[in-house]
Amino acid sequence: MSERPYHKYVFDIENRKFIGKFEEMYNHEEIESYDSWFQEDLRHLTYQISFVLLNRYNFSKILDIGCGKGTFTHLLKKENNFVKGMDISETAIKKAKAKYPDIEFEVGTAENLEGEEKFDLVILMEILSYLKKWKEVIKKVAQITTNYIYITLFTFKSYWFCKNTRGVKKRGVQVF
Repeated sequence: MSERPYHKYVFDIENRKFIGKFEEMYNHEEIESYDSWFQEDLRHLTYQISFVLLNRYNFSKILDIGCGKGTFTHLLKKENNFVKGMDISETAIKKAKAKYPDIEFEVGTAENLEGEEKFDLVILMEILSYLKKWKEVIKKVAQITTNYIYITLFTFKSYWFCKNTRGVKKRGVQVF
């Protein structure tokens, strides 16, 4: 797999290290003419499968953690539900708010989830691979959901960070 323009802000391929300069990555999208993780291209298989699965149901309250610029998040909005997107990048959230004013977006991280607000569905699309304490995040998410946690993981074949599902299965989460 060839390096994507935004990878230099996220991964050090040569040294196999996670960098995580997400704010810088989003700030450089226009300057360097790229779309981080091809978020605007909803033809991506993960988006297609996720939309088909989730759109069949009417969740009254949804939280999308790691929503980026909100492109997938806005697809979850229906006339009668509440959708909130959260991302670590202030720039990504500003872009999401400008593009999708009918959805609540906030800057935040999965590790720092707090509060009494509950959601029918919490979405974690492709973010757990970037978190050292991913098991703790799943525990926190379980505390704020009343029904479902939707998790997707994307692995870059041979050279990225792949987490196994043993820890998830031990906690009774079904893995498809």
